Amino acid sequence: MESKHTPPTFDRVECTVGLHFIAAIINGDTTGLTDREERQLDAFVSWITEDRPGGHWDVMTESNDIGHCLVTSRLSECGTVTYWFPMAVAA
Repeated sequence: MESKHTPPTFDRVECTVGLHFIAAIINGDTTGLTDREERQLDAFVSWITEDRPGGHWDVMTESNDIGHCLVTSRLSECGTVTYWFPMAVAA
């Protein structure tokens, strides 16, 4: 019997974040973050994932470049993380 299951197609959102947030985004390890940074991170993750359920995070680059951190809206040493999520398939 032939399977008619089609694997999901994924889309992504790439985000520039401070290097100190990467472990928390990928592994949930908030060690070293202040209470304020944890609240900022929670708001950021909710903003990215709320309309894109069922996704996962991946680290694309870890660099020491100064950039605009999307978590804090400040300049920071940043890297790029990507949130991969399944695209809705039209019926």
